[in-house]
Amino acid sequence: MPAMTTILVVDDDADVRSLIQVAFQLAGGWTVITADSLDSAGRELQSPIIDVVLTDNHLGDGSAADVRDRADGRPVVVVSGSVDGPTSTLVPLSGYAGGISKPFNPLTLPALVASAIAPVWAQT
Repeated sequence: MPAMTTILVVDDDADVRSLIQVAFQLAGGWTVITADSLDSAGRELQSPIIDVVLTDNHLGDGSAADVRDRADGRPVVVVSGSVDGPTSTLVPLSGYAGGISKPFNPLTLPALVASAIAPVWAQT
């Protein structure tokens, strides 16, 4: 993983976005950009500085699949109550770098995302 990784956090719930943003800032090594909708995520994804995307599965104007389609091959991790798996663990999710079930432990979230994207970084 690069010294500083830029993550786009996409969630239509302001409290969840804030919680995730603080968790990544406290972990260090991450630059956090947030989006509150599919539309705003699409605008942010035009930037080449985004390395990875963490998105809720259900957005008011779209879904994680819509975000993934706009991510231009960047790894996408889904965090959602609809992800089947033990809480605060990374689970395989077809078409994504991984899935994390809600509720999640915000203190372990950065490490889970880092483990999800490690295979991608190993290929570069």
